[in-house]
Amino acid sequence: MRNVKENTLALQGKKLSLSTYKSSILQAQATLTTAEEFVKANPPTEEKLTPSYQKFLAGISLAKDSMGVVLKGISSFSPSKLYAAREMGKQAQQQVIDGYSHF
Repeated sequence: MRNVKENTLALQGKKLSLSTYKSSILQAQATLTTAEEFVKANPPTEEKLTPSYQKFLAGISLAKDSMGVVLKGISSFSPSKLYAAREMGKQAQQQVIDGYSHF
Protein backbone atom coordinates (compact mmCIF):
# COMPACT_ATOMS: atom_id res chain seq x y z
CA MET A 1 0.00 0.00 0.00
CA ARG A 2 2.93 2.30 0.64
CA ASN A 3 4.10 1.91 -2.97
CA VAL A 4 0.60 2.66 -4.21
CA LYS A 5 0.50 5.82 -2.13
CA GLU A 6 3.94 6.91 -3.34
CA ASN A 7 3.01 6.18 -6.96
CA THR A 8 -0.27 8.07 -6.58
CA LEU A 9 1.63 11.11 -5.34
CA ALA A 10 4.14 10.73 -8.19
CA LEU A 11 1.28 10.55 -10.69
CA GLN A 12 -0.29 13.66 -9.20
CA GLY A 13 3.08 15.41 -9.43
CA LYS A 14 3.39 14.31 -13.06
CA LYS A 15 6.51 12.30 -12.25
CA LEU A 16 4.94 8.99 -13.30
CA SER A 17 3.11 7.99 -16.46
CA LEU A 18 -0.44 6.69 -16.30
CA SER A 19 0.59 3.36 -17.84
CA THR A 20 3.33 2.88 -15.22
CA TYR A 21 0.85 3.78 -12.51
CA LYS A 22 -1.66 1.28 -13.87
CA SER A 23 1.04 -1.41 -13.89
CA SER A 24 1.86 -0.66 -10.26
CA ILE A 25 -1.83 -0.97 -9.34
CA LEU A 26 -2.06 -4.34 -11.11
CA GLN A 27 1.05 -5.50 -9.24
CA ALA A 28 -0.40 -4.33 -5.92
CA GLN A 29 -3.66 -6.12 -6.68
CA ALA A 30 -1.76 -9.35 -7.39
CA THR A 31 0.25 -8.98 -4.18
CA LEU A 32 -2.91 -8.42 -2.17
CA THR A 33 -4.54 -11.47 -3.75
CA THR A 34 -1.55 -13.58 -2.72
CA ALA A 35 -1.62 -12.13 0.79
CA GLU A 36 -5.35 -12.78 1.07
CA GLU A 37 -4.92 -16.41 -0.01
CA PHE A 38 -2.09 -16.89 2.49
CA VAL A 39 -4.06 -15.39 5.36
CA LYS A 40 -7.12 -17.50 4.51
CA ALA A 41 -4.96 -20.63 4.45
CA ASN A 42 -3.45 -19.83 7.86
CA PRO A 43 -6.22 -18.92 10.31
CA PRO A 44 -5.32 -18.46 13.96
CA THR A 45 -5.44 -21.47 16.23
CA GLU A 46 -6.38 -19.44 19.30
CA GLU A 47 -10.05 -18.50 19.49
CA LYS A 48 -9.30 -15.11 21.02
CA LEU A 49 -7.44 -14.08 17.84
CA THR A 50 -10.39 -14.77 15.53
CA PRO A 51 -11.88 -11.23 15.65
CA SER A 52 -8.47 -9.69 14.87
CA TYR A 53 -7.96 -12.22 12.10
CA GLN A 54 -11.32 -11.36 10.56
CA LYS A 55 -10.54 -7.63 10.73
CA PHE A 56 -7.09 -8.19 9.20
CA LEU A 57 -8.56 -10.31 6.41
CA ALA A 58 -11.32 -7.75 5.77
CA GLY A 59 -8.69 -5.02 5.48
CA ILE A 60 -6.73 -6.99 2.90
CA SER A 61 -9.91 -7.70 0.93
CA LEU A 62 -10.93 -4.05 1.03
CA ALA A 63 -7.47 -2.97 -0.13
CA LYS A 64 -7.67 -5.43 -3.02
CA ASP A 65 -11.14 -4.16 -3.92
CA SER A 66 -9.90 -0.57 -3.82
CA MET A 67 -7.25 -1.45 -6.41
CA GLY A 68 -10.07 -2.63 -8.68
CA VAL A 69 -11.87 0.67 -8.17
CA VAL A 70 -8.66 2.53 -9.05
CA LEU A 71 -8.32 0.53 -12.25
CA LYS A 72 -11.93 1.32 -13.18
CA GLY A 73 -11.30 4.98 -12.40
CA ILE A 74 -8.24 5.00 -14.65
CA SER A 75 -10.01 3.30 -17.54
CA SER A 76 -12.98 5.65 -17.36
CA PHE A 77 -10.99 8.70 -16.20
CA SER A 78 -13.47 9.08 -13.38
CA PRO A 79 -12.09 11.27 -10.60
CA SER A 80 -14.97 10.26 -8.31
CA LYS A 81 -13.96 6.58 -8.59
CA LEU A 82 -10.35 7.47 -7.86
CA TYR A 83 -11.37 9.46 -4.78
CA ALA A 84 -13.64 6.62 -3.66
CA ALA A 85 -10.74 4.21 -4.04
CA ARG A 86 -8.54 6.52 -2.00
CA GLU A 87 -11.03 6.47 0.86
CA MET A 88 -11.35 2.68 0.59
CA GLY A 89 -7.56 2.45 0.73
CA LYS A 90 -7.41 4.56 3.88
CA GLN A 91 -10.05 2.41 5.54
CA ALA A 92 -8.32 -0.79 4.41
CA GLN A 93 -5.00 0.42 5.77
CA GLN A 94 -6.54 1.13 9.17
CA GLN A 95 -8.30 -2.25 9.28
CA VAL A 96 -5.08 -4.10 8.42
CA ILE A 97 -3.13 -2.16 11.05
CA ASP A 98 -5.80 -2.68 13.71
CA GLY A 99 -6.21 -6.36 12.93
CA TYR A 100 -2.48 -7.05 12.73
CA SER A 101 -1.71 -5.19 15.96
CA HIS A 102 -3.48 -7.91 17.95
CA PHE A 103 -1.30 -10.72 16.57
